[in-house]
Amino acid sequence: MPGPVASEMGMVVSPPIMPGWDQYPIRGTLEKEWNRPVAVHNDANFGALGEWMYGTSRHSPNLVFLKVGTGIGLGMILGISFMLIALLEGTDSRLVHYSSETDKCAALSLCKGCAKYADVPCGLRRVFLLLIPSVMVLAGIPLTALPQMVSYNTTIMGTPYNYSHAIIQQLVEIRYAPLAAILFLSLALALLALRGSRGVPPSKVLFGIGVGYLTFGLLRLVLLGLFSSNMVWFVFWEEATELLLILAILTVLVVFRDRLLAKDPGFSPRAAPTKAAA
Repeated sequence: MPGPVASEMGMVVSPPIMPGWDQYPIRGTLEKEWNRPVAVHNDANFGALGEWMYGTSRHSPNLVFLKVGTGIGLGMILGISFMLIALLEGTDSRLVHYSSETDKCAALSLCKGCAKYADVPCGLRRVFLLLIPSVMVLAGIPLTALPQMVSYNTTIMGTPYNYSHAIIQQLVEIRYAPLAAILFLSLALALLALRGSRGVPPSKVLFGIGVGYLTFGLLRLVLLGLFSSNMVWFVFWEEATELLLILAILTVLVVFRDRLLAKDPGFSPRAAPTKAAA
């Protein structure tokens, strides 16, 4: 529906281009007519979701849907994974220098030797070979949680609201998200173990995707556990964390823009410094 939508109530609120529809029980009317569950959301958000599920940007980690009609609507899908992948890449290229062929690794002082210069095992690689299974174990937290019935009516500034968190949404958060996390983390672990240094670039991407799924599931589980009886705060912190995520992604894009937006992301060997003639 165009305009402000109270999804929990299944109705639009003061729609500027739909006179007479203010607080009309759209969801309840359609569910009664069709005997099927009905979700009511803003048209731009559903447009972004439809494009993500079935359009040319299917399953893209980040997507912006702009609708221009009587008014202008904007829907966005932003992935935690995108920020994590960019953070891993930026940390590697600017701080750790693990992937660089010429710069010394920042962990060199902690290792007995560096795999870049000697036939020794890489310490950082061994750390990640232990870290990834540890992160996979954390996926057991949402997987062992049970969905719960959450639905109640309340009044805010004289306006009645129904707050709920559908079981299907909870199953996405505590079943699909952690299972997807385990899948991507397993692939990252396999590439890192089997391909050595050649498996590092794809492993970073897969690790970021897996941790992104896991972070989403854990965050929603924690919010529901804390605010199941006060969903106003659940919605508030859900929106607040999304805003923080947008700001974090913008920060990552600005800080690491040279590396992320480079046409050739590869490292070019640096010219060796020449000694001045005596």
